Amino acid sequence: MSFLNLKIFVRGITLFVYTYLLSLLIFTINRLILIFRFSNDSFFKDNGDVVSEILFLGFRFDTKMIFILLCPLLLISLILFIYKNEKTTFLFKKIYFGYSIFIVSLVSFLLLVDQQYYTYFQAHFNILIFGFIEDDTLAVMRSMWTDHPVIRILLAFALIVFLLYSAFRKITKKFEIPVITTWYNYLIIVIVFIFLFVSGIRGSYSTFPLEKDDLNLSDNPFVNYLASNAIFSIITAFEDRSRTMGNDLDNGKLLSNNQYNNIQEALQDYYGTRKKLTNDVNVDLFKNTDTSTFLAQNSPHVVFYQMESMSNYYLNFHDKNTFNLLGELEKHIETDLFYRNFWSDENGTINTLECLVTGV
Repeated sequence: MSFLNLKIFVRGITLFVYTYLLSLLIFTINRLILIFRFSNDSFFKDNGDVVSEILFLGFRFDTKMIFILLCPLLLISLILFIYKNEKTTFLFKKIYFGYSIFIVSLVSFLLLVDQQYYTYFQAHFNILIFGFIEDDTLAVMRSMWTDHPVIRILLAFALIVFLLYSAFRKITKKFEIPVITTWYNYLIIVIVFIFLFVSGIRGSYSTFPLEKDDLNLSDNPFVNYLASNAIFSIITAFEDRSRTMGNDLDNGKLLSNNQYNNIQEALQDYYGTRKKLTNDVNVDLFKNTDTSTFLAQNSPHVVFYQMESMSNYYLNFHDKNTFNLLGELEKHIETDLFYRNFWSDENGTINTLECLVTGV
C-alpha cells in the first residue's frame, strides 16, 4: 500500500464531497421552493423562532440521506486505496460519472414528484404510495395526467439532468486535488473525512441517531413537513408498510406489545370500565340504536355527506362554466353550511373512517 494509493483515495473523497455539495444544493433549493410555494404570507412571522431550526434539521436529514445514497462511491474509493492500477482508476471515473448522474437525477425527480404529492395529501411520501401498484394503476396514472402538470415536471426534470451531466463532466475532467507533499497530510484528510462521514450517517452526536421522532418541532404540521425530505419519507414508508404487512398485525403480539393479557383488558381500557365484558368482541364494540318513533314520524333534515379524496386544494380551480368540479354538489355548497378549513384525522381513508365511526 503506497503513498500513491492514499492520494487516489483522497481523490475519491474529493469527488464524493463535490457530489454531496451538489446534492445538498438541490435539496436546499427544493426546501425553499416548498416554503414559498405552500406556506402562507405570515409563515415567517408566525414561525420566525423555528425557521433556522427547521433549516438546520433539514440539513441534517438531507446529509444523512445523501451519504447513504453515495456509499457505493466511497466503497469504490476504498477498493482503489487497497488495489490501484491504471485500469481500475479509469473504471472508477466511469462508474463515478454514471452513478453520480443517475443517483442525483433520481433524487431530483423524487423531489419534484414529492412536491406534487403534497398538493394532494399534504404530506411527504407515505404508505399511501403503494396504492399506485395495489390499486388500479392505470386509473391512478390517468388521474395523475389530468390533475398534475406532468409535461412541465418532465421538462423540468430533463433540464435538471442536462445541468447535472454538464456539472459532473467538469468535475471528473477538469478538477484536480491540490498538491500535498507529505503523506501525513493526506492521512489527516482521510481521518477527518471518516469522522464527518460517520457523523453525517448518524445525524446526531446524542445517544440515538437521527430518526422520525426528531421531526416534531412544532404544532404546525407544515413546519414539521419542511424538516424532512422525500428520500427519508420513502424509507419510512417502506418501514411502515413492513410493520403493517408483517407479524405486527397478529392479535396476540398486538396485545402483548401493549401490555394486555387478553382482549377483555383492552376493551375495558377502551370503555373506561373494570366490569367484566362478554367474550363476543362484536357485541362489545358495536351497538344498535333503539328504534325511535319520533324520528320515524319526523325525518331529520341534516345530511352528513362524506366524499372520498375530495381535496380542498382542487376546489380553487372550480368554475361552473369552464371547469366544473362539483356538478350537482355546487348548489348545496352555495346554500348549505360548508366548511373547508379542517384537517382529516389521519392520512388514509380507512384510518379516518375508523375515527369517524368510533369517535377516537
